[in-house]
Amino acid sequence: METKTAMQSRLVRVVAQFLAAGFTTWVLMTWFGGRHTLLYVWPLTAVPLALALGSWHSRLDRSLQLAGSALGELAVCSALGIPLWIGLSLSIGQSLEVWAAGEILSRSVTCFQDLKKRVNVLRLGIVAVVVPALFERIVADPFAALTHSSVSTTWKIMAPADTLGLAIGLPALLFLLSGEYLPIRRLRPYLAPAAGTLGLFLATSVLVFAQSSSGLLFLIFPPLTLVLFALGLEGAAVAVPLLAVVACIATAHGYGPALLIAGSGQHARIFGFQVFVAAVAEVALSVGALLDERKGAGRAAEEAQSIYQTLIQNTQDMIILSTLDGAGRFASPAVEKITGWTPEEFVARGQLATIHPDDRELARKILASLAAGKMNHTLRYRLLCKDVAFRWVEANLRGYRHSGSVDIAGYVATVRDISAQKEAEDSLMAERAVLSQENQYLADLAARDELTGVANRRAFNVALEQEALRHTRLGKPLALLMVDVDYFKMYNDRFGHQEGDVCLKRMAETLQACVGRVSDLVARVGGEEFAVLLPNTDEVGARKVALDMLNRVRTLAIKNIDSPLGRVTISVGMAIWPSQFATDTASLLQQADRALYESKRNGRNRLSVAADVASVSSPGQYRSTS
Repeated sequence: METKTAMQSRLVRVVAQFLAAGFTTWVLMTWFGGRHTLLYVWPLTAVPLALALGSWHSRLDRSLQLAGSALGELAVCSALGIPLWIGLSLSIGQSLEVWAAGEILSRSVTCFQDLKKRVNVLRLGIVAVVVPALFERIVADPFAALTHSSVSTTWKIMAPADTLGLAIGLPALLFLLSGEYLPIRRLRPYLAPAAGTLGLFLATSVLVFAQSSSGLLFLIFPPLTLVLFALGLEGAAVAVPLLAVVACIATAHGYGPALLIAGSGQHARIFGFQVFVAAVAEVALSVGALLDERKGAGRAAEEAQSIYQTLIQNTQDMIILSTLDGAGRFASPAVEKITGWTPEEFVARGQLATIHPDDRELARKILASLAAGKMNHTLRYRLLCKDVAFRWVEANLRGYRHSGSVDIAGYVATVRDISAQKEAEDSLMAERAVLSQENQYLADLAARDELTGVANRRAFNVALEQEALRHTRLGKPLALLMVDVDYFKMYNDRFGHQEGDVCLKRMAETLQACVGRVSDLVARVGGEEFAVLLPNTDEVGARKVALDMLNRVRTLAIKNIDSPLGRVTISVGMAIWPSQFATDTASLLQQADRALYESKRNGRNRLSVAADVASVSSPGQYRSTS
């Protein structure tokens, strides 16, 4: 919902439009009403346009202001006894002209500062010529009736006058309403140096137009140039209206170079006068905008240079500016804090001389990459300091091109000290390495049987699941051996647990010696029971491993008087999961266990092989080998 302040502000703008349009109309109709041919400059379009441009974006605001302006003109015309139809035609025609000019200009010009761009001055010039030429035809009819002149003659007088009013009046009014130096305290420093040039320009204008014997119009331009150099576009906004006022007053009283135009009537001399004033306005506004653009660019460059110097002097990082070949280099003052070298000493040492020899090849590759067109790089290297020590730094490099060139000319490098960070990183990496080793040790410890050193039951279960998945995916055979030490309980009872532990260790070592691949796994899964997992192994290969285990255990010749053979032996059950079926680990274990039971039932010290391991429900058939 609109605030009370906004409504009051809108009302003030509408009242201002009413009063400004009314006052301007009264001045034009009373002061110059008796000399209608002397209305050389018609500012009635410029006044409401200048007041409305600042709030043109609001449709309601501009509509109310245009209505206020039209009512102001109509009220004054009525007060002066001008017929109503003439007053209506004048106010409607002026409102349409203001609307058309505003629709075009408001896209880029809303305040005086916008006119400091030459493109906007050109846009103003086009609007000032085209819009009056089109819309003054509406006003020409009532004015022709008011002045008892022909419509054509009236249009020829009013259209150029309206053009001058826009070209001269709009910049001057915008300067008064929104100029950069609107507060007098900001304008005061410029008044002293500009007062003399403005005075000279005014005196020259009076001199030129106070006489009719010599065409001294060219004398206007030298002092105008001085004004423009002193004040820029502000000078044009002040000087051109001063010239127009002096020229109009002088011409109205029968003076000025326009009267020297021979062989032509009053209207031709007035038109010649208007063309001259228009030329002065065009030169002044264009040159003023150009000078202000240059001044603005200069101020921006100075500000950028000041900011750059401030950053260079105060940044804690070292900044290096260099061509790719290192022929032209610059180093910021921070180089002394980081390296101990003065900037001059550092630059004198050359492009790669301060880089650790082991890091120079990487630096060369980055320079080559820059030359190839890659603009951004980050480089960590060891930087030589004045005390001959090396310090770790990180450099962020960005390439740059010369104006108009596609080749990389050089780079800007921001270098910061990361020695403390690098030390912390190295320390952290060392701690991580130690921790990784410790974790690996703990993981190995958790997967090993404490007594025998081979894998424990948990590690076997994990390996069996992994190999089952691999078997199913690759379609390779998977062999499982279940091994049990024969009569071990009697052995343990007779010789004691200590000897029993020794026996188990020797069994584990012997079984481990019989497998030769990294993927093969020997695990202790019970008191005297072991499991041997043989991935990618068919029955022939698994049988070879199992028989080797039987023979090696017998060769150990560990005495066991409770065994019929008088020594320690083992029983082995073997199951092979064929490649054409997805592995069922529970079934595989079950069949291997059954085969082991079959070996024990048939007298121990032998191998039994499950013949139908892929059938879960079938007990299978077993083939035994001693």
